[in-house]
Amino acid sequence: SSLEDLLRAALADMLARSRVQTLETWLEFGDATAVAGPASEYASAELALREGSYVEALTAAQALARRLPDSDELKTNVLILAGRAAHLASLESEALAAYRDAKGLAKNRDARRVALWGEILAAIDLELPEAEQLLADAESECDTLEDVINHAARNLMLDYRWGRLRSLSKAHALVSRGRRVRDPLQRCSFFNVLASTLAVAGDYEQSLEICALLLAESKRHRLDFVVAYALGTSAICHAGLHELDGAFRALDEAIRAGRSQQDTHAILNGEAIRSRIHFSTGEYVEARAALTTDVSSAIPSMAAEISACRGLALAALGRVAEARGG
Repeated sequence: SSLEDLLRAALADMLARSRVQTLETWLEFGDATAVAGPASEYASAELALREGSYVEALTAAQALARRLPDSDELKTNVLILAGRAAHLASLESEALAAYRDAKGLAKNRDARRVALWGEILAAIDLELPEAEQLLADAESECDTLEDVINHAARNLMLDYRWGRLRSLSKAHALVSRGRRVRDPLQRCSFFNVLASTLAVAGDYEQSLEICALLLAESKRHRLDFVVAYALGTSAICHAGLHELDGAFRALDEAIRAGRSQQDTHAILNGEAIRSRIHFSTGEYVEARAALTTDVSSAIPSMAAEISACRGLALAALGRVAEARGG
């Protein structure tokens, strides 16, 4: 159909420009006239992702990928979408598989690089031993602005995971260039990890500036899932600046946003931050009480973070045996 052809030709540019309302109008037309095809399904799943419906986006992308032939270039984009949705749903093993399938099918360099950066992200989150080597190998091919920013973001993520700050100054120097990246998802990914790392480094004012940029980007491009993470990092900064009322207000909003998106990782992140703030002020009962969400579906690093927070609070309360048991 003409709508199918139009979407295949224009969708990437429309998503980059956040022409969400136009896309919604086209999709409504397709539904009303029964001319929707695979590209319409893909576009709907992309919009679901941006609205925070990760499982819906993942399920739709996986189903569509199974129906599309390997010869259809759209299949690579659908698999990349499945990887992104799985990552945001904290299903990193599924994300890794989707990105690797996309990389294997990619028929052009740009698609292959997007899949590769996704594969590296999933490998870092899964704490796979090959993550560092994958990142080092990718660096030799960084010859575009997007590659440079993606490499900087993944380096920060790897350092953050291992408690290092060696790549922070280089990444921070790329902020102005990061603003020029065309894809708003990629921009937000970079700013999110940069803000988090700046907060860990104690550079609270700079981190708050990046958080404000993140929140503006999320509003402008309707990337609702960004909000909980930007507010969580803001809370860390306010606490570091001894602005506890501001920190708890930000956390209330962050956890509320995480729940509205059904984003378990964002909720756990907010609870861990709240627990650490209470612990730092000697409020050990509140520190333990802040941790209410099940961690069975969490990635290893987040599960360990919650376990550490719980153990510290219990130990401070004199419940040492329980603390040792996690």
